[in-house]
Order: sequence, then C-alpha cells, then structure tokens
Amino acid sequence: MTNPNPRGAEPASELAHAVERVYHIFASYPLPRLLHSSPIENAEAIFRAVSSAELRQLSGEKLGTYAGSAIWTVGDVDDYRHFLPRVLELAIQGEPSMGFDANVIAAKLERTAWRDWPSEEQQALEALFQAAWRKTLTKHPDKGNAVPWLEGMVVAGMDVATALAAWA
Repeated sequence: MTNPNPRGAEPASELAHAVERVYHIFASYPLPRLLHSSPIENAEAIFRAVSSAELRQLSGEKLGTYAGSAIWTVGDVDDYRHFLPRVLELAIQGEPSMGFDANVIAAKLERTAWRDWPSEEQQALEALFQAAWRKTLTKHPDKGNAVPWLEGMVVAGMDVATALAAWA
C-alpha cells in the first residue's frame, strides 16, 4: 500500500503538527471578555463554561454549547477564532456534539469569510483539514469517519484534489 500522505510524514505526526500550528497561529485571539448572543441563548452561562479552564483544557462538554451555536447565534468572528483550535482538536478526537463536526466547522468558516483572513491562518486550517482527512483514512471505518472532513473541505472551498488523490 502506498503512503496516502504525499509529504511522507506519518498521518498521526502530521496531524499533531497541524493542530499545534493552528494553536500557534490563532494564539493572538484572546479569550473574549463576554459573549454576545441572540435572546434564545444564555450568553452568560455559555461564557462561564468556556472560560472555566484554559483553552487546551476545555472539555467537549464545556465547549459544546458554544461550538454548536458559535457564529449562528453566539459570539463573533474573533471569538470563534479564539476557540477554533480547541474546536478542531475536539473534532479530531471525535467529540460527538454538532459543533465539532468538520462539515459544520467548515460552514462556519464560510460564514465568517475566512478566505479574507490572513494567509497563514488559511494555510494552517487547510493543512489541518488535509491532515485530519489523511489520518481518518488510516482508520477502520468503524473507528473514524473521513467523510465529514472531505465534506468540510468542499464546503469551505478548499482544494480537494490532494485529498481525493490520497483516497485513491
């Protein structure tokens, strides 16, 4: 079997590097001092949950309500950029809440006009989606679903040629 990663790195180490790069690139976005929300959300409760631990220590349970509602009804673009590394890391780990689905994350990226973000942020996100796709391809289908990562790349307007070549 050929290595599905054209760069030659093992998918697990490539993915770990991509996650670290996203944390590094997005580190300049501070924890918001408060979250704005629609009246249907309890912004204070959501803020208490997401500010209850350091970003890397936030559990899916603490971040889940925010992740599902972010951009649609809670917070703004810079708030999402702060939490995005952890949202992506939990998505990779298979956190079951809707806000951690790769295709949902991609839809939120599209909603935020992420193609207008600095190129280093765009590149870090594309690299993470590609690495997550490749890593998921190495798993048995019962242990991981690669389809949401591919769907996410399509929804976010990322190049899927490399992803499809890895799949082939």
